Amino acid sequence: MNQRAARWNRNKKGLLVLLQELQQQGLTILLITHDMEIMAEYSTRVIIMGYGTKAFDGSPEELFTNRDDLLELGLTKPPSVVLSETVPALRVL
Repeated sequence: MNQRAARWNRNKKGLLVLLQELQQQGLTILLITHDMEIMAEYSTRVIIMGYGTKAFDGSPEELFTNRDDLLELGLTKPPSVVLSETVPALRVL
């Protein structure tokens, strides 16, 4: 793991909490990520780009529960979503 990645992993939670606090104060946060777990946990709106166009615009819940083309877009469901689908009493979305 390179130093940048190690630093990101060490500071990730603090940064995400800060961004969440700023969002709660009314600021719009644009977060570009490939991390589906972060997206599912911290996003209220998701825009997915695929095939040179906007392939999805909606909530994380809609993305992970109503889409059959995630793999085609190069996405996978985060582990928390997979677990909640396996054990319905744990629903996280």
